[in-house]
Amino acid sequence: MIKQNKPIDRLSKPLERFLKLEAASGIMLIVFTLLAIIWANSPFKESYYGLIHTEFKISVGSFVFSHTLQHMVNDALMCIFFFIIGLELKREFAEGELKNPKSAALPIFAAIGGMIVPALLFLVINDSDSTKSGWGIVMATDIAFAVGVMAPSTPEHSKESFFEKMEHLKEKFFHAAKEDDHHAKTKALRGMSALSFSSMSMLDRLEIFFHPWNIFYVLPLFALFNAGFEPSRDSFFSSLSVAVSLSLFLGKPIGVILFSYLGVVLGIASLPRGAGFRDILGVGFLAGIGFTMSIFISMLAFNNELLVSEAKGGIFTASLLSGLVGYFILKGGKNARVDD
Repeated sequence: MIKQNKPIDRLSKPLERFLKLEAASGIMLIVFTLLAIIWANSPFKESYYGLIHTEFKISVGSFVFSHTLQHMVNDALMCIFFFIIGLELKREFAEGELKNPKSAALPIFAAIGGMIVPALLFLVINDSDSTKSGWGIVMATDIAFAVGVMAPSTPEHSKESFFEKMEHLKEKFFHAAKEDDHHAKTKALRGMSALSFSSMSMLDRLEIFFHPWNIFYVLPLFALFNAGFEPSRDSFFSSLSVAVSLSLFLGKPIGVILFSYLGVVLGIASLPRGAGFRDILGVGFLAGIGFTMSIFISMLAFNNELLVSEAKGGIFTASLLSGLVGYFILKGGKNARVDD
């Protein structure tokens, strides 16, 4: 029997599906990363490198535009990613949880600490002048991966009031249907419709339009075209890879928790409702997932393919460890809140 969607579902389901896409982003990135690594180390690796180095060329008269597909993905498609990040920031500062200056100050302090401390740690650990230019690698965080890991390990906060109101209106609608009260049903549906549209600003609509493109096309293509490399011992144990992995895995949480604590103690920032420094520590570790953004910067920092490969080894090591540790810290905090 085919399940029929109720009128209320047409209003509430789209937003619910949108929220679930956050976790899907991490899954898509993992799949395409593994595909790139396996392909680059398979008997068909020539086809992989042939694909990413395929020339994309447009010629009109004396004008010639020529770049590899990898370059096009990195410099053209990634513009969509940064555009969406800008939309999300604009929404949060304009009408979201960052509208309050003290609430906005906390992630600002955390971001500053999450950039300064890893960069300084990298420069201290890395003893080679030829790779000092890679300090920017450890300042980055892969937002899509971090959110993908965070989604199943943390409770909803910002959207829960929406769903509470929607559930209340659902109950009202079904009660009116049971009593065959046409006026009450109409009123409930109008309320749900108003709630849905009032919760969706132009920024929200733009995000909903571009978000699936970002998750299912832009970021997976970036991972496919950049994650592939042939690992060796130097890829994980060279001075560069060790400096990258330690700076991301240790520098990020230290910087995030230290600067967040400083902001709260000075009275400039405030912790979110229901959150503690354990949660900040968990987020700090997730910030160590550099992955796509760190790979992107490593390709800008080094022209030497060997150095890029070593940087990727450190990035993968730190991203894996940071993701696991951050997930279990946040999961433990979530379970503790549920028990309380």
